[in-house]
Amino acid sequence: MGWDHAESDVWRVSGDVVVYVKRHRTREKLVREHRAYRDWMPLHPGRHPRLLEATDTLLVISEVEGEPVQDASPDVHRQAGRWIRALHDLPFEDADSLPLAHAMTRRAAWLDRAAHLVDPTAIARARGTLGLFEGTVRVPCHRDYSPRNWLVDARGTLGVIDLEHTLGDLWLADVVKLASGDWVDRPDREAAFWEGYGRTPDARERQQLDALVILTAISTIGWARQHHDAAFEAEGRAILERALRCS
Repeated sequence: MGWDHAESDVWRVSGDVVVYVKRHRTREKLVREHRAYRDWMPLHPGRHPRLLEATDTLLVISEVEGEPVQDASPDVHRQAGRWIRALHDLPFEDADSLPLAHAMTRRAAWLDRAAHLVDPTAIARARGTLGLFEGTVRVPCHRDYSPRNWLVDARGTLGVIDLEHTLGDLWLADVVKLASGDWVDRPDREAAFWEGYGRTPDARERQQLDALVILTAISTIGWARQHHDAAFEAEGRAILERALRCS
């Protein structure tokens, strides 16, 4: 069985065991996911796919037992905090010559592309947050961390899939989707996540997280308009409006 995906083609192959065959549409995504399975996941204690075989164009990975999360409970968020903390704590040598703070400024290019789509005060506010990232460092990150990539088995144990976006990044990059989605009006979920993570953000990190939510919302609006995705644009606008109202 196979299905089409925005970034890749995936086939579920059944035999004595079930495996997934994944073909990426960009070389960059293939390299990222291959590296995650080869270098990071063998050291990670949580549940996740294992790399079975790799070629220049395909990855073959194991199945993760479980069902998609429909409405993640605080306990699932607690496990999610532990899972992602284990990833962030893995040994990591940052080979990128560009400091993370400078990379964050480059990512803000979407502020220019979306300037005609968003209130100028929101753009100015987003630009004013870029200095918050001075001195930050990269750690291994999932970078698409949300319940859409979580599976829970019959014992209630969390598994995490879809590692094609993995990259060294600011650790808060793995919190943005939760802060702008599942945690809205659900402080119990957020509290459980931080309990599992083992610490809560300090005041500066809270500012960084708020800034990332705003920057991500604006880039979502710009990307969605460019790709004629009205529903995704509306989602980005809702996140931006809420973030500006609450911060």
